[in-house]
Amino acid sequence: MRKVASPAAPAQAQAVDWGDLTPSGPRVGNAPADAGFTLYFGFVDKGVEDFARSVSSPNSVDYGKYLTLADSVDRFGADAQQEAAVTNALAAVGATQEMGPAGTWTKSTMTIRQAERLFGISMGVYGATGGFQEVAPD
Repeated sequence: MRKVASPAAPAQAQAVDWGDLTPSGPRVGNAPADAGFTLYFGFVDKGVEDFARSVSSPNSVDYGKYLTLADSVDRFGADAQQEAAVTNALAAVGATQEMGPAGTWTKSTMTIRQAERLFGISMGVYGATGGFQEVAPD
């Protein structure tokens, strides 16, 4: 398993297990540094899974007691410190950011070069099944 730094302020950086990022084929070239793409970063609150299960289970006392958007933001959205850490990390590499309406995710548009700086990785182009190519961390 490969671990890369999460998008947090440098003093708050922590390793995140992104799973197996091993490319499926051989490296065939460098990733195009100025190619753009969009990432969605979720703010994980383990309580949201328990809550969703509770309001969706007919045998639960909370069944059907859904939250308004405002209550969802208050209960599960990123706090100001979390939002600032992600905003600052993305801004430091020149990436754009848009926070989701409930504060549980943020959308960021960046280039390969910016992603390499943000996560402290390098990326390459790899051969993939069926003659396709994929961009992946080296």
